[in-house]
Amino acid sequence: MNRSLLLVAVLAVALPCVWTTSAQAQNVSREPGAQREEKKAPKAAKQVAQYPDATRVEPKQSGNPSLSKAMAQIYDLFEKKLYDSALPKADAILADPKATPYDRSTAAYMGSFITRDMGGENADVLKYTERALQENGLSNNLHYQMMLQATECLKSDEKYDQAVALVT
Repeated sequence: MNRSLLLVAVLAVALPCVWTTSAQAQNVSREPGAQREEKKAPKAAKQVAQYPDATRVEPKQSGNPSLSKAMAQIYDLFEKKLYDSALPKADAILADPKATPYDRSTAAYMGSFITRDMGGENADVLKYTERALQENGLSNNLHYQMMLQATECLKSDEKYDQAVALVT
């Protein structure tokens, strides 16, 4: 079978909505900044696993407390659509040696959405998406959503072999 046709078939099944908001990825009804609000609310039932057959072990979700203020600023700036101010803050967390894998993954995750909303090129969005995956600090729900987003970027840039390799 032609690799392009295989990719289209795989993506048709795997990508019903690639550019999901973090609200969908987190199984909450709010945008990315709402994660902060979630922490204030009483603990609800455990998140529903969107990928229950995943073999990836879900990593510990803990960040460096000294970076929580900077992370909150990224969310606030993102919500206010002040992308030019939010992206450098995400980049600073990515470069911070005190950042945990969770901090770096989350900063890269936000960087991908900020870059996308700024109208950035797929290559720029992909840079952050791949970093979020490399840091391996996101929940399975978000990790696999990032994989789908990376696949869509690759497909859009006609890098079919790389896209197929990512989803297989």
